[in-house]
Amino acid sequence: MLSNNALRVAAINSVGDFVLFLGKVFIVMITVLIGMKMFENKQGLQHLWVPLAAVALFAALVSHCFITVYEMVIDTIFICFCEDCELNDGISKPYFMSKGLMEYVENSKKVLAVGDGDRDWSGATSRPVNS
Repeated sequence: MLSNNALRVAAINSVGDFVLFLGKVFIVMITVLIGMKMFENKQGLQHLWVPLAAVALFAALVSHCFITVYEMVIDTIFICFCEDCELNDGISKPYFMSKGLMEYVENSKKVLAVGDGDRDWSGATSRPVNS
Protein backbone atom coordinates (compact mmCIF):
# COMPACT_ATOMS: atom_id res chain seq x y z
CA MET A 1 0.00 0.00 0.00
CA LEU A 2 2.72 2.49 0.92
CA SER A 3 4.90 1.47 -2.03
CA ASN A 4 2.06 2.37 -4.40
CA ASN A 5 1.90 5.82 -2.82
CA ALA A 6 5.65 6.48 -2.56
CA LEU A 7 5.44 10.08 -3.80
CA ARG A 8 2.63 10.84 -1.39
CA VAL A 9 4.58 9.26 1.46
CA ALA A 10 7.60 11.42 0.65
CA ALA A 11 5.50 14.57 0.33
CA ILE A 12 3.61 14.12 3.58
CA ASN A 13 6.65 13.02 5.58
CA SER A 14 8.94 15.78 4.34
CA VAL A 15 6.43 18.60 4.74
CA GLY A 16 5.03 17.25 7.99
CA ASP A 17 8.40 16.60 9.60
CA PHE A 18 9.64 20.07 8.69
CA VAL A 19 6.57 21.75 10.19
CA LEU A 20 6.81 19.68 13.36
CA PHE A 21 10.52 20.47 13.67
CA LEU A 22 9.72 24.18 13.37
CA GLY A 23 7.13 23.71 16.10
CA LYS A 24 9.73 22.19 18.41
CA VAL A 25 12.19 25.01 17.71
CA PHE A 26 9.49 27.63 18.28
CA ILE A 27 8.50 26.09 21.62
CA VAL A 28 12.11 25.99 22.84
CA MET A 29 12.75 29.58 21.71
CA ILE A 30 9.64 30.92 23.44
CA THR A 31 10.48 29.01 26.62
CA VAL A 32 14.04 30.35 26.67
CA LEU A 33 12.83 33.91 26.05
CA ILE A 34 10.37 33.63 28.93
CA GLY A 35 13.16 32.21 31.09
CA MET A 36 15.42 35.13 30.17
CA LYS A 37 12.77 37.59 31.27
CA MET A 38 12.23 35.73 34.53
CA PHE A 39 15.94 35.39 35.35
CA GLU A 40 17.23 38.80 34.27
CA ASN A 41 16.80 40.53 37.65
CA LYS A 42 17.49 37.60 39.98
CA GLN A 43 19.83 38.41 42.85
CA GLY A 44 22.78 36.06 43.26
CA LEU A 45 22.57 34.52 39.80
CA GLN A 46 26.10 34.61 38.40
CA HIS A 47 25.66 32.82 35.08
CA LEU A 48 22.37 33.19 33.28
CA TRP A 49 23.18 30.51 30.71
CA VAL A 50 23.18 27.62 33.21
CA PRO A 51 19.48 27.74 34.16
CA LEU A 52 18.56 28.74 30.60
CA ALA A 53 20.36 25.69 29.22
CA ALA A 54 18.46 23.49 31.66
CA VAL A 55 15.18 25.17 30.68
CA ALA A 56 15.97 24.73 26.98
CA LEU A 57 16.82 21.07 27.43
CA PHE A 58 13.67 20.39 29.42
CA ALA A 59 11.54 22.31 26.90
CA ALA A 60 13.07 20.34 24.05
CA LEU A 61 12.34 17.03 25.76
CA VAL A 62 8.76 17.94 26.62
CA SER A 63 8.03 19.39 23.17
CA HIS A 64 9.52 16.30 21.55
CA CYS A 65 7.23 14.06 23.60
CA PHE A 66 4.10 16.01 22.74
CA ILE A 67 4.89 16.63 19.08
CA THR A 68 5.74 12.96 18.58
CA VAL A 69 2.10 12.22 19.39
CA TYR A 70 1.01 14.63 16.66
CA GLU A 71 3.43 12.99 14.24
CA MET A 72 1.89 9.62 14.98
CA VAL A 73 -1.58 11.06 14.37
CA ILE A 74 -0.47 12.47 11.01
CA ASP A 75 0.99 9.10 10.01
CA THR A 76 -2.20 7.30 11.05
CA ILE A 77 -4.40 9.67 9.08
CA PHE A 78 -2.12 9.24 6.08
CA ILE A 79 -2.33 5.44 6.27
CA CYS A 80 -6.12 5.77 6.34
CA PHE A 81 -5.87 8.09 3.32
CA CYS A 82 -3.80 5.52 1.40
CA GLU A 83 -6.21 2.75 2.31
CA ASP A 84 -9.12 4.90 1.16
CA CYS A 85 -7.37 5.49 -2.17
CA GLU A 86 -6.74 1.75 -2.56
CA LEU A 87 -10.29 0.63 -1.77
CA ASN A 88 -12.32 3.40 -3.39
CA ASP A 89 -12.14 5.04 -6.80
CA GLY A 90 -14.09 8.22 -6.07
CA ILE A 91 -16.66 7.53 -8.79
CA SER A 92 -18.56 4.30 -8.18
CA LYS A 93 -17.20 4.01 -4.64
CA PRO A 94 -16.92 7.47 -3.07
CA TYR A 95 -13.91 8.42 -0.98
CA PHE A 96 -14.32 8.72 2.78
CA MET A 97 -11.61 11.38 3.08
CA SER A 98 -12.46 15.03 3.19
CA LYS A 99 -11.92 17.19 0.16
CA GLY A 100 -9.48 19.33 2.14
CA LEU A 101 -7.28 16.33 2.95
CA MET A 102 -7.20 15.27 -0.69
CA GLU A 103 -6.28 18.79 -1.82
CA TYR A 104 -3.54 19.03 0.82
CA VAL A 105 -1.94 15.76 -0.24
CA GLU A 106 -2.11 16.68 -3.92
CA ASN A 107 -0.64 20.14 -3.26
CA SER A 108 2.16 18.62 -1.17
CA LYS A 109 2.93 16.22 -3.99
CA LYS A 110 3.09 19.09 -6.49
CA VAL A 111 5.40 21.13 -4.26
CA LEU A 112 7.72 18.17 -3.81
CA ALA A 113 7.76 17.45 -7.56
CA VAL A 114 8.52 21.08 -8.40
CA GLY A 115 11.32 21.22 -5.83
CA ASP A 116 13.03 18.10 -7.19
CA GLY A 117 13.21 18.87 -10.90
CA ASP A 118 13.65 22.61 -11.14
CA ARG A 119 17.38 23.05 -10.76
CA ASP A 120 20.48 21.69 -12.41
CA TRP A 121 23.95 21.47 -10.84
CA SER A 122 24.83 25.10 -11.56
CA GLY A 123 21.84 26.39 -9.59
CA ALA A 124 20.11 27.85 -12.64
CA THR A 125 16.61 26.77 -13.47
CA SER A 126 16.37 24.12 -16.14
CA ARG A 127 13.09 25.43 -17.49
CA PRO A 128 13.06 28.21 -20.05
CA VAL A 129 12.07 31.57 -18.67
CA ASN A 130 9.01 33.11 -20.30
CA SER A 131 9.42 36.81 -20.89
